[in-house]
Amino acid sequence: MSQQPPYGPQEPQQPYQQPYPPYSQGAYPNPYAQFPQKPNHTTRNVLLIVGAVVLVFCGGLFALGVAFFNNVDDVFDTDYPGSENDPVSVEEGDAFSIRGFDYDQGWSISKPAQGFDTEVSGLRVTNHRDDEDAESVYLYFEFYADNARLGSISCTGGNTIAYERSARLTCNGYGEDISGYDEIEVYDSSYSE
Repeated sequence: MSQQPPYGPQEPQQPYQQPYPPYSQGAYPNPYAQFPQKPNHTTRNVLLIVGAVVLVFCGGLFALGVAFFNNVDDVFDTDYPGSENDPVSVEEGDAFSIRGFDYDQGWSISKPAQGFDTEVSGLRVTNHRDDEDAESVYLYFEFYADNARLGSISCTGGNTIAYERSARLTCNGYGEDISGYDEIEVYDSSYSE
């Protein structure tokens, strides 16, 4: 009789074969497989940068507008002491100041021998303005006799006068006869404070 193996009947052994891998785990990669993509934040980053630039630009424009509108009243202020609406009374040759410009004493009113124009001669000005900017000067002398206006003489320094610098003004009356005046008023018509 044949002997049975101790653990029951056994099937005949077959040579070892490797099982086929499942379809999804094939030996070759699946060309149709979708790999997860990394999120792309380029559009978001560009929009954030553009938004920040626009915000900074608008903030700068707003600050510039506020600064401009806060100073616009000063630029068009026509009621400062020494303006056309509020002239300064002076005596011939006296020193005076208007808008931070200091006018030296020693100037005089004369009529040249060869001409008809009355002049203010020897008028020198120094720029001592608080803003330390170079400015132009447009000065007018008005002459009165018994509260009646006789005429005026206009003065200019040519170009702008730098801070802490002085200039001699050129002043002409262009045929005005101011003889017999008893009062002189001076004003600056630059209209900037």
